[in-house]
Amino acid sequence: MDKKTKKSIVGEFEECVDGNNVERDKEEQDKDLLFLSECTHQQLQKLVKWIVYDPVDGKKRLRENMSKIDYFQSDYNHHANRLIPHIIDEIHGFGANVIIPQNTYREILEKVCDKLNVNYHPLIETERLEIEMLKRIWDLELNKLTLQDIEQISLELVRDYNKYTDGVFRSASYRVVIPCVLHIAFFRIASGNNSYYSDDLI
Repeated sequence: MDKKTKKSIVGEFEECVDGNNVERDKEEQDKDLLFLSECTHQQLQKLVKWIVYDPVDGKKRLRENMSKIDYFQSDYNHHANRLIPHIIDEIHGFGANVIIPQNTYREILEKVCDKLNVNYHPLIETERLEIEMLKRIWDLELNKLTLQDIEQISLELVRDYNKYTDGVFRSASYRVVIPCVLHIAFFRIASGNNSYYSDDLI
């Protein structure tokens, strides 16, 4: 992705939404999540749903803040791309309870990989690490992995969340960040933004 394209994507995160300007310092953007602006409405809806609702009982999570914004329901139904800044904030927020004080997507990804017993070199690129994580949870070729599979695997993992518990508060955070990281890794591939996804590497 060239610099002009990246600048454009960052700009989208700073747009006014229904008259409410979401202030962002470009230097504070999480570069590993810039590609979310290229995801479809349906893909972003999946992320929002995992962040806001507990799939076990269908109730809103106690610690989510996204649903409290005035235009949430309208954007969730029709313009999920407008929720991208809030998606990132929520992932960082839940991630902060898993790894303190740092909570970039990369650091959250590493913590999830540790919990899933993924072996990796600390200098491995984020895209490649996501591939290794997906290979860890999926026994077949990655080109056979579907969104429905990601949904099912995520659900199975959160139902067994006690496996990832370091205390009640942290277990609740893992129930958000593990599914979100799995979906983000899948969406990066689906949107053509993972350069390591090829028949030669998987």
